[in-house]
Amino acid sequence: GQQGGRGRGPRRGQDLQTAVKLSFEEAVTGKKLDVTFERHDVCGPCEGSGAKAGTKPIKCKTCGGQGRIARQQGFFMVQTTCPVCQGSGEQIKDKCSDCQGHGVKRVQRTLSVKIPAGIDDGMRLRVPGEGETGGPGGQRGDLHVLIQVEPHPIFKRDGAHIHMQHDVTFTQAALGDEIELPTLSG
Repeated sequence: GQQGGRGRGPRRGQDLQTAVKLSFEEAVTGKKLDVTFERHDVCGPCEGSGAKAGTKPIKCKTCGGQGRIARQQGFFMVQTTCPVCQGSGEQIKDKCSDCQGHGVKRVQRTLSVKIPAGIDDGMRLRVPGEGETGGPGGQRGDLHVLIQVEPHPIFKRDGAHIHMQHDVTFTQAALGDEIELPTLSG
């Protein structure tokens, strides 16, 4: 039997992940942070077509623009992806010099991200629409920011609680005493 359409509609881009390191204090109080990462963007000069400015991709002659080649194998009809156009149904005769015919190019992007107070080591922040491009008409993926909190020399975290250990002498424990303890704010 024959399969239906090729699914040429817009598709969602892949998600990206980047990691940021925070000090213990920054994780507790929160912070606005610039995050730099790389992603693919649609090429400007060719508008994502991959063809040189002023030209257009042409219909693939091998598959007739279908993206698949069907061949008889005994009683069965076998369809495979066209090896010339890689399933796109189009060939680029004159490639764009900026993206070498890919339609996308790698760019570096810096984004300001608000890190909420109380974030913990290993948590992720999702920034919608900042991942890889989904191609022409497609929706961008998301950026996931992995949080890595550096340990503190004095304080330890237990969920929403902050603990510290302070040694006291036997006399202080038996008779009581007033001692000064450090806090995150001084």
